[in-house]
Amino acid sequence: LDMMCDAVVDMDDGLRMKDHFPKFAGILMHSSGRSLCGSTLRSFIKEGEDQAKFDEAVQRSRAQEAGAMTPSMLTVRMRDAIGNLLRLVLFHVPYVNVGGSLHHLVGLREDTDGTGGDR
Repeated sequence: LDMMCDAVVDMDDGLRMKDHFPKFAGILMHSSGRSLCGSTLRSFIKEGEDQAKFDEAVQRSRAQEAGAMTPSMLTVRMRDAIGNLLRLVLFHVPYVNVGGSLHHLVGLREDTDGTGGDR
């Protein structure tokens, strides 16, 4: 994911970021002094249809068997630190960590040419 995305975030089952991800913060123009650790990715996604698409992708991953988890791709709009909407393609990869908990890797890429997709 890191090779094809502008940023990658790792989230726990509660969809909270497990760390501060400077590349993600940079995309959203958040200052380096503000940690995004513990924030939810959903809180940056535009309300309404975009949040619903994200919620649906997460619910599908929670319904899958641990050995049969499949990645998904969707395009959403996110608000940056000053309220501008950015169109981003999300690559969502659910995984089960060594403790047996469901976690989520999400790669984000700016969709500057409008060719992102939902799968």
